[in-house]
Amino acid sequence: MGISILDIGLALLIFWAAIFFLAYVRDWSKYGIYIAPMVILFQPPKLTATVLLMSERLSSFGKRASKPIYMISIAGMVTTPLVLIFNIVSDLGSVLSTTPIFFLTLDSLLLFLLALFIGLVVHEIAHAFMAIAHEEQVEAFGFGFVGIFFTAFTKIRKPSVSEQINGNLNFQSIIAAGIVANLVLASLMLPFAYFSTDIAGIAYNKGTGALVVSVEDGSPADIAGISRKEVILQVARFSFEGLPLDQTAIVDFHTLVNLLAKTPPGTLLQVSTNQQSYILNTTTSRQFSLLNGSSIGVTVYHNFIPKLEGLSPLLPYYFTMFIQWMVNVNLVLGFLNFLPMPFMDGEKLLRLISPKLTSKRGMMPALQLASILLLGANILISFPY
Repeated sequence: MGISILDIGLALLIFWAAIFFLAYVRDWSKYGIYIAPMVILFQPPKLTATVLLMSERLSSFGKRASKPIYMISIAGMVTTPLVLIFNIVSDLGSVLSTTPIFFLTLDSLLLFLLALFIGLVVHEIAHAFMAIAHEEQVEAFGFGFVGIFFTAFTKIRKPSVSEQINGNLNFQSIIAAGIVANLVLASLMLPFAYFSTDIAGIAYNKGTGALVVSVEDGSPADIAGISRKEVILQVARFSFEGLPLDQTAIVDFHTLVNLLAKTPPGTLLQVSTNQQSYILNTTTSRQFSLLNGSSIGVTVYHNFIPKLEGLSPLLPYYFTMFIQWMVNVNLVLGFLNFLPMPFMDGEKLLRLISPKLTSKRGMMPALQLASILLLGANILISFPY
């Protein structure tokens, strides 16, 4: 079931109304929770103490890692703009996302938000870890919401003017640590993404057909009556005159996706599932528009059959989507912070690495504007729908 921008806006309105009511009836600061208009921050003392304890125990490793992290940050700041420029002119596809967003569902939104939350927390823990390694005091660590966005923060002292002018390897590595942590986390998730089908095989048997994970509201599948958890087993295509063209057995979800990629919009289909057969017409596909392909308005995945009673057949799909979001979100957080965007790590890092360049009049605003335009162009390529 899809959700609209209106649904999201209404949910946020209810959420913030509830937060304001709770802030009015009770003082939450003694629990490490701070509430202001459109802002809620969680700064539990035990959480900060735990992060600091972990960082202290790993401080020797942090000192050894400082120089490699610094070198990675230099390489990233040089190569990221070049990669994004190449992505715009090459027509090789998106470098920002390998997870296609066909239509927004509550499931996909929650998985994305969970991956984003984990990525931000790991990013800030890495800042704290490197700060402790260089004997800088971490004043606070926490996370929260600002408007509609997740946020996480690590508060340490700001570098002095002389440190900014002369450069300071310690502060450079502290800032770069968060970026590198996101890239490392994305790398660690890649084997899970690659072997997700094999991992699912531990608790599931792979059956034939394409499992319907979600159905878009108002789509041909929704109008025809196809529902979630049905398994598409066969698709018959008919000509515009109603004459039979072919009949395809759906081995897995790739079979269905490939079939729709070469089926023109408006084609009459008979879709047979494990429940019944449905007659519907395909519609224009946002995914296959360049191939003159079509869509029926469903998200499908492998038909995994649980070995144990009580397991949901949708769990392998959720696992795979979560891992894909973890890879994508952490890659974007990493590469985004290599750009000198306003209020981002890339801006702070560039000021420390090249103080003479950034101190020139008009140079930093020009670099920030160029970064925003470059990122915006790549977002349009990555998410054109």
